[in-house]
Amino acid sequence: MLELLQNESTLAEIASKHNILPQNLVNWKKTFLTNAEGE
Repeated sequence: MLELLQNESTLAEIASKHNILPQNLVNWKKTFLTNAEGE
């Protein structure tokens, strides 16, 4: 998640590196940010 939040790589690069679908990263980021804002 940290790699995604740092914006040093594209979504496609991160997804490919970790063998994860890009849409999963989008969903995880949205969920993380929503929950982080509630704290």
